[in-house]
Amino acid sequence: MASRQAKKKNKPAKAKLSEQAQADAQTIAEQVSKPSFTKQQRKEVHHAIQQGIERYKQQHSAKARNVDKQRKKLAKQTVAPKVEEHPKPSKWPVILPWALLILSWCGFVYISVA
Repeated sequence: MASRQAKKKNKPAKAKLSEQAQADAQTIAEQVSKPSFTKQQRKEVHHAIQQGIERYKQQHSAKARNVDKQRKKLAKQTVAPKVEEHPKPSKWPVILPWALLILSWCGFVYISVA
């Protein structure tokens, strides 16, 4: 069997609420709980509210991360097309040397025959 320390290592770290969030959870629990609730029921209500706040904060941070990822992805996409595209090379740089070579040989042949 795994030891207690090994089990603790496998569990994800529980998000700690700030003092302000705990105080807010306590006031909400006091407002929600009825006078007929026992001490244990009030504690359970307080714990449930704290868990709800933690879950909300986790979801909110996950949404913020996703929005940030989408924003960065969109920024990359808009930057990428702005890179200079190489224009199609014209035919003149390819044809011109060959045309001059052929013309010069034709000239040499004409001069040597004449």
